[in-house]
Amino acid sequence: MCSSDLTLVRGGGSCHNRERDGEPAAVAVDLRPARGLDHAAQVCFFRALGAAAHAAKLRWGGDWKRRDPTWAPDDLGWDPGHVEDRALCR
Repeated sequence: MCSSDLTLVRGGGSCHNRERDGEPAAVAVDLRPARGLDHAAQVCFFRALGAAAHAAKLRWGGDWKRRDPTWAPDDLGWDPGHVEDRALCR
């Protein structure tokens, strides 16, 4: 298993690093817009991602009540690039 300074969550404690029968079974992904896009274009990307997540009945980090200062003025929650399967992640 690779180590990372990106999370303080132990293995299996995040929807990103779940396992099933000893094999990776993640039920979440973080998506980011292409590099070099200005803030407005990134906001458009995240709003489209949120709409797609809602349509697919997935949980979207842009809906989270906690606000990241970068995205707070745009009302994009804590992690607007995060998408997870609600049922499998709980």
